[in-house]
Parts: sequence; C-alpha cells; structure tokens
Amino acid sequence: MYVLTIRQNNTYFTLFFFCDMMTLGGESMRDIPMFTTENGIASLILSEIPYNRKAYIRIHDSCMPDALLQECYDFCKMAGAETIYAGGDPVVVQYPHHTDVLEMCRSCEELPETDAKLVSLQKEMLENWRDLYNSNMRNVLGASFMTITKAEEILSKGIGYLIYRDDKLIGIGIAQEDRIDCVVSLIPGSGRDVLVALCGVLTGERIVLEVASTNKRAVSLYEKLGFVQTEVKFSWYQIHLSQ
Repeated sequence: MYVLTIRQNNTYFTLFFFCDMMTLGGESMRDIPMFTTENGIASLILSEIPYNRKAYIRIHDSCMPDALLQECYDFCKMAGAETIYAGGDPVVVQYPHHTDVLEMCRSCEELPETDAKLVSLQKEMLENWRDLYNSNMRNVLGASFMTITKAEEILSKGIGYLIYRDDKLIGIGIAQEDRIDCVVSLIPGSGRDVLVALCGVLTGERIVLEVASTNKRAVSLYEKLGFVQTEVKFSWYQIHLSQ
C-alpha cells in the first residue's frame, strides 16, 4: 500500500492506494468513512473510481458546508473521479438532482406463487455470478460494482442466490433476514418470479428493499407486488465545481 499526502489551499489530503490503483478493473481504491477537515465531516465513496470514474460524497456534519463540499470535490477529482455525486446537506440541492434512494416494504403474508426455484450460491459459480451481476447492474443508477472481495463476503454469509425455471437461469439476487439487497432479472419478464423466489427465503415479518427513484420499471414491479414506499433514504445530486 502507498500513502500520498497532498496539500491544497492549506488543507492536507491523504490518499491510500495500492500499486494498481488506477488500473480499470482493479480493486484497489478504498472508501474513506470519515473524511475530516476544519469545515466538517463527510464520507467519501471512492471504490467506484477504477471502474466507472464515479465518486460519492455523504456530508455528515459541517459548520461550513460549501467549503467542505469543495474540499471533498477536490479530493475526489485528485483521486481520479470524473463524475461526482453528493448528498446529506441542503447545500447540495442547488445542483442537478440525480436520484433518490427509496425504501419500499410489504408484509411477508400472502406472497404470490411462483414455480421458479432458488439455489444458494456456491463457490464454483461465484465468478459467473459476479460477472452476471456487474454486466446487468452497470447501468442501474445507484448500483455499485461487485468486487471479488464483496462477492466472496456474500458467498461466506450464504446470502447470494441463483433463480431457475425449468433448469434455465432466469435471475440472481441477494437476500437476508427481512431484506432483499439485489434483484437481477436475466430474462425479459422474469423479474416478478425472481423477486418472489427471493422473498421466499426471508425470515422477518416484513420484506424491505431499496430502489433508485429513477428506476421506474423496478418501482412499478414492486408496487404491483404490494410494496409501498415508506421512506426516502437518501438523495444524490450531481456536483459541478471549479477546482
């Protein structure tokens, strides 16, 4: 691991990276959960930069949010981000709205029926499962790149699934306890069965999922299956600042 400290406008920035940090497809950029300056505290999501040149800023607390946003923006740019989103403070609403993260819920009772079969993710399928996830989620707003490390964590927790109908793979997903964290339909029109199959493994009294407000097709499907919006979890805005 390498450490790079940069001074800009009397503020010191520290970058942590591995030797292949800027190699597309590498897995080296680390997020910074607590990015602290004299102007406040934010989280920087930098792990997407090697894959799609995008970074995200979550402002937690700030006495001077404009100054903190500028510092975070400059840092993300220096780390290689070309597109930067931010949220968490009213200062960002002056910029173009990107998407809202919606929480949607429904009861576990009276679930629709499906003939789709759920199969737990196994090690021999991990690479293919990860490739399917990344190829299908690449253009989904708010979806993150699935790294090898993250995929192995999902495998170890036993929360990754493949969904089949008549021995044909129709979807994949991630589900645990009362949450569905990912729904990927691989065959047009199979989203309903993929979602219902994933619901069948949950153990809570209700089913919770999150979806980008701009993903209209997914929101419509969830509503047809009885999900209702319960909360706007977060709002992202695309930031354009001069450095």
